[in-house]
Amino acid sequence: QVRWEDIQLLEKVGAGRNGDIHRCILWDKVFAVKVLKTDRGGVAAADFLREITQLVELRHPHISELVAACCPQNTADASQMAIVSEFAGNGDLHSLLKADPRIKSRVAPSQWLQFGLEIARGVNYLHTRSPPIFHAGLKPRNCLIDKHLLLRVSDFGGFGVDESAAETTLMYMAPEHVRAMAAAGDDRDAPILAPAAAIDAWSMGVILWELRATSPAWANSNGSFEIAARILSSSAHRPLPLAR
Repeated sequence: QVRWEDIQLLEKVGAGRNGDIHRCILWDKVFAVKVLKTDRGGVAAADFLREITQLVELRHPHISELVAACCPQNTADASQMAIVSEFAGNGDLHSLLKADPRIKSRVAPSQWLQFGLEIARGVNYLHTRSPPIFHAGLKPRNCLIDKHLLLRVSDFGGFGVDESAAETTLMYMAPEHVRAMAAAGDDRDAPILAPAAAIDAWSMGVILWELRATSPAWANSNGSFEIAARILSSSAHRPLPLAR
């Protein structure tokens, strides 16, 4: 455990459901740090603490590894709760999938396949723990790529929509998850659906489709409503025809 004062925050590089992600300096080295969002109250803090507890026990080449955590004893200091992990020198899979075609053309077909295998190995490791851990929010933004092109799955500390990228999150939701989110309505803290392997399997399938197409899914859809409608339609489960 580290003190909040020991972490030097740098620029924001991303966001999740429960925290904003920054580059930071700790022990004279560069890391990534996820800092708790406090606008969801105690639910967010509980999710955050659960993620820390899980990460302490996890050791796998394709799972983002916990470096340190900041957990103030005073609940009034919840804004200083933080998870420090390795910094992904090559960003995340989402950024690569949306990159200029000239950049993506430099990625060998075998590397796209390797990314898929590494995600599957990381998720399988979570699912075969005792008790099993379900990601329940798997998407390319949570697939970090280090300087050696090794992919690590991260950010499995909550079940719901990252409102800073709600449409992107929705693209990877299973139909039962979309239905449960709709039923929950505006109650952001309502229990909506128990995490399960099937939820991760659906998300994994969409990501594998994207790796084969080397482009984001549902690219021809007009916003979140249409994406949700197409996910729930039994006749429209394929995001787009694959390019030959």
